[in-house]
Parts: sequence; structure tokens; C-alpha cells
Amino acid sequence: MSVRTRLALPMASVLALSATDAWAAELPEDAAALVAAYARNRHDLEAKAMADVAKEAETLAKSLRKIQDREAKANRADAAAAIRASLDELAAYAPAASAAPTPAKAKRTFAEFLTAVQVESSTYQNINGQVTTGVTRMSIDGTYAKIEQGLNVVAIVDGAHVIERTYRTTTHFGDLIKDLEGLPQGALVVMTLMNEIAPTLPEAIDKAFRTVGAGQGILNQGADLAYILIGCKGLRPGAAIELMSRDHVEYPPKKKR
Repeated sequence: MSVRTRLALPMASVLALSATDAWAAELPEDAAALVAAYARNRHDLEAKAMADVAKEAETLAKSLRKIQDREAKANRADAAAAIRASLDELAAYAPAASAAPTPAKAKRTFAEFLTAVQVESSTYQNINGQVTTGVTRMSIDGTYAKIEQGLNVVAIVDGAHVIERTYRTTTHFGDLIKDLEGLPQGALVVMTLMNEIAPTLPEAIDKAFRTVGAGQGILNQGADLAYILIGCKGLRPGAAIELMSRDHVEYPPKKKR
């Protein structure tokens, strides 16, 4: 007897102050210090909550993989596929809990690479007065990359991941400029932004993004942005897949019914 169950997964969440618009105004020194402390604590709490969720999800995933192997060996394809779907859903919140990874493929064209990529990006989501982390994930050839708050970047050269890092602070983006500049022609690049990044970025980030085909980039777009880029070193500016919004974006886009 089989039971179809949709995984109910916890999401890291924090209470948001209702008068957020007032934060943009000039604050007295003591008020500004309180707001800054709140922001630091919020990020720390979210990081801890997400780490706890990922740990629990990985424990569950290990058990599910064993059952998946058992069902596959018994030629119960439907059951094995259902478990795989549960693992994929679990990975939306804890990427390390994805189904068994598929090795990266060797050198291929940009068009071929696009068929192997699934990406989502979200800003903070306000649900019933609570701010939660939206779904952000990156899957390449069925393998989920580690996702953290900030701009998550994977670069692939001849099938090998030469960059797999999250960039969040202004200093980090200085590193990203150097990392992108150092990529060889033909390097494949995927980016997805989770929640927010530093509000001030180096001017040179715009030029660096254009080297992998970006048409808009993230310079002067604001810190709270859903953003996806799938590009290749040497693409003309504007030729990459580039999606952005203030809520959620994904690639491939969902088909409208």
C-alpha cells in the first residue's frame, strides 16, 4: 500500500518591523544602532535556522535514498520516481538533501548547457505579516549546488566546477570581478540571488557581468532583488539568460496553463 504525501518543510522566518518605510529616513544615532543590530541578529537567526533545516533534511534524505534504491531494485519504478520527486522537493529548501548527484558533463555548447540547468531566485517573502526566505535553488545536471544568502555563482570549465561560491558583501563582489575576469573563453556560468546582497557594489561589476553575456546586471538594481543569470564567457552583452524581479524568477519558466 502506498501513501502519497507532500513534504511539509519548515522555512526560516523572522518577524519584520511594520514601519519599514521609516527606516529609509534619516535616523538618530541610537535608533540607527538599534536597526543595525536588528539586521545583524536577523541574518544570524536565519542562517542558524536554515542550517538546522538542512541538517534535518539530509537525515531524511539518507533514509529516502535507501528506500528509493530498494524500490528501484524491485522494479517498482513508480514508487522510486515518487521518492525522487520527494527528494527534489526537499532539495528546494535544503539543496544538500537532493537525490544522488549526477557527474558534470564534459565540454559542451551553451545551448546544450541550458537544457541541463534549473534555477530559482527569490527575495524575502512577506506572508501574513511574517518575512520568510523564498525558494532559491540551482540544479545543474540534476545536482543541486549549495545555496546561501547572497549571489550564488557556479562556473564550469571542461566539466569541472572552477567557481562555486556565494558573494554577499561589497568586498565579496570585488572578488567576483576578479573571478569572472579570470575565467577562460567558453566557461559556463550560473548565478542565482537569495534574499539580498550588499546595497553598494563596485562600478566594475557591470563590466564583469557583461563578459559573460549580461545585458542588465545587478549594479544599481537595489539589494533586495530576485536575479538569475545563465551565461558563458565571451557571449555578447545581452545574449545570456537574465531574469530579475522584486519577488521570484525561475528558469526554465513555468508553462502557463
